[in-house]
Amino acid sequence: MDKRGNTNDTIGAFTLLELIVVIAVIGVLMTLLFPSLNRAKQASGTAVCLSNQKQIGAAFMNYSVENNQYFPVYGDKFVDNISWDDQLGDYDGRDLTEEQKREGVIQRSEYPDMYNDLYECPLNVMQRANQYPRSYVINNSYNKDDINDPKAIRGVAGFRGQIANQGQANEYRYSTPWSTQMSRIFDPANFIVLFDHQTFGNEMGHCSGGSGYFNGSWLAGNWAPINLPKHPLDPPLVGDYYVHEYGPHLNTSNYVDPNRPYRQNFLFGDGSARLTNVPSLYKDPTPYFAGTGVFWREMVETSWNALNGR
Repeated sequence: MDKRGNTNDTIGAFTLLELIVVIAVIGVLMTLLFPSLNRAKQASGTAVCLSNQKQIGAAFMNYSVENNQYFPVYGDKFVDNISWDDQLGDYDGRDLTEEQKREGVIQRSEYPDMYNDLYECPLNVMQRANQYPRSYVINNSYNKDDINDPKAIRGVAGFRGQIANQGQANEYRYSTPWSTQMSRIFDPANFIVLFDHQTFGNEMGHCSGGSGYFNGSWLAGNWAPINLPKHPLDPPLVGDYYVHEYGPHLNTSNYVDPNRPYRQNFLFGDGSARLTNVPSLYKDPTPYFAGTGVFWREMVETSWNALNGR
């Protein structure tokens, strides 16, 4: 017992009021810290994603050295069925066999060693049960068959036109695969090669049905912020597509704010990767915010066109 008559086992004990105050202070501190932690997570994930894209760019470069300076070209999807990421399988550390490349969509249970985290952004929100998600798509912008036409547009690779696949209902095969030669790129530092595309249908090894390739016209149309989510199995928020753009408008609602930057990571023809304001990639961003798409004639002198500036 001390001089005040208190027993030793009560010395230093907290009262209920003191505990409540401490808990309240901790709650306030956590409220202040959570936004900072989220921003730190976003910054870290964005940095890793940019590194992924640069390494993919190096794989594109190595592929082109052995293929007359061309980007990976798609074959007939009912014959070759090799996606651009699988065609990079000789240069990204996986060393895929030809049989593995022709497997198409990769099943986790059958091919656990075919995954490469280069193709998945650490901020990826797509969850697949037995497939490996792919966070990126290549630029397949294309207009005018004559490459010397002033209105011609070329992205990286894709298919030109499509014809009905006889004997299979509701199926099509693409008539002519094409690919751009790197020496044709007028301004590599500003030509879009690849970019983020967080959607359910984007999975490693998948090259048909619009998976794995994309262009600026589609991005300003069906996948404009006002039209998200596009796929019924996509997460419901705009921020789940623009994973590098943290903010209350994007992560808590589908409110579209034309003052927000709507940024994604983009890989460019010189091998650099940058967090880029998507509306700035258009001469007029109005159709992008309206979700109506952009006419090809409006994209000739943009970063979507390797021939821009001829």
